[in-house]
Amino acid sequence: DFPGLTVVYLRVPWSVIEPVEGQRNWAVLDTVAQRYIAACKQIAFRLTTFEGSVYQGTPEWVRQAGAKWHQVSPYEVTCWEPDYEDPIYLEKLERFLAAAGARYDGSPHLAFVDVGTIGIWGEGHPIARRYGMAMLKRHVDLHRKCFPRSLLVGQDDWDRNLSEPGEPTPLEYIRSVGGTFRDDSILVYEDPQAYKTADLAQP
Repeated sequence: DFPGLTVVYLRVPWSVIEPVEGQRNWAVLDTVAQRYIAACKQIAFRLTTFEGSVYQGTPEWVRQAGAKWHQVSPYEVTCWEPDYEDPIYLEKLERFLAAAGARYDGSPHLAFVDVGTIGIWGEGHPIARRYGMAMLKRHVDLHRKCFPRSLLVGQDDWDRNLSEPGEPTPLEYIRSVGGTFRDDSILVYEDPQAYKTADLAQP
């Protein structure tokens, strides 16, 4: 119904697709995607690990396996945010992303994949604690490994939240591995903040 629409964007929590370890409900993505693919559109998606809501993001079984986590209440809803550097979390996440990559990577119907496994809604702003470039690189590299033929996309918020002095900026890093980036939430605020990162438009 939108004139000029070419890509339909889907944001889906890991916990919704894989509520039980090894049992993945890809229909959550596929059912919606097929509607648009049939109309000659492409899809893009972000697989998140923290939603700040009842759909925690990371499945409960990951926490039960011993992954570190932080209890937070971002919007008056108490939930848990994973530790994005925890080895158990990263091991389980890699298996999930590898399965997603095996299913979707290289499809002509896939426009791009967001690196969405950091921060609330996958926007790259963790709540419980501060992280640096080492964590970001790990998540970008993990997505590149699992989606070697897909366009990866980072978030403009990365540079505000994850930059470190003397290091390449987060957005420079994703470009170095063949990815790109975008402003995640334009027009959320009124002028003069409608485009909060207008300085990034040229790069």
